[in-house]
Amino acid sequence: MTLDPTPRHRAAALVVLAALVCGAGHADLRSTEILRYECGSEFGRRDVTLFANGTVRLRQGAWETQELYLDELTPEALEESLRVLRGVHSDREIDRILEPIGHGPDGQWTERCEVYLALPELDEPLRYELSTYDIPPLPIARIIQVAEDLVDFARPITEEERLPEDYEPRYGDVLRTAEGLRFQVLRLTVDEKGVELQGIDQPTRIYVALEDLAAAFTAIEHWEDAAWWWRR
Repeated sequence: MTLDPTPRHRAAALVVLAALVCGAGHADLRSTEILRYECGSEFGRRDVTLFANGTVRLRQGAWETQELYLDELTPEALEESLRVLRGVHSDREIDRILEPIGHGPDGQWTERCEVYLALPELDEPLRYELSTYDIPPLPIARIIQVAEDLVDFARPITEEERLPEDYEPRYGDVLRTAEGLRFQVLRLTVDEKGVELQGIDQPTRIYVALEDLAAAFTAIEHWEDAAWWWRR
């Protein structure tokens, strides 16, 4: 699902509608959460929330330097997001979810995540916890994808915050995530379709598909910026 950020002024109709509904004694759509996806560790957090009036709120970064972004979905984009989320619920697979398909590393440096979904069709909100290294069941993965699309929509990314289109990872490169965490490139995977990276700010080793590097990282730092880590 791709969210079109323009023209955003049409979302103003939803804001007016929210005010009318609130004035009529109903729940305020501006504070009613439909979807929330939050990941955090002792270093920081990132959470994105979709409200019933179409507002998207993104909070991210280290705990002491949190960044806040707000934006409004158009009525069409909001309906498309709700359509996908309702489709996940209608599969009925979601009622049988118990555990992630696969578990990744755990520890105080590992980000823990929570998926929160509150559709009118649900008797009670869905809450699902996992780590960023777990492999979620397909219905949860679909919900997370909607949340990631909302992150891309809400957070303005400048050219300086993108990996070069022709970037090829090399040993020693240091890549930085949007949350400010740095990872050093170690090697390509055996099939040469992914790359193995070692965390600098947290002792975690991760594997990222080459095609997913641009989504996982926003900047390249020079070798000299992290040389201290290899000399420890």
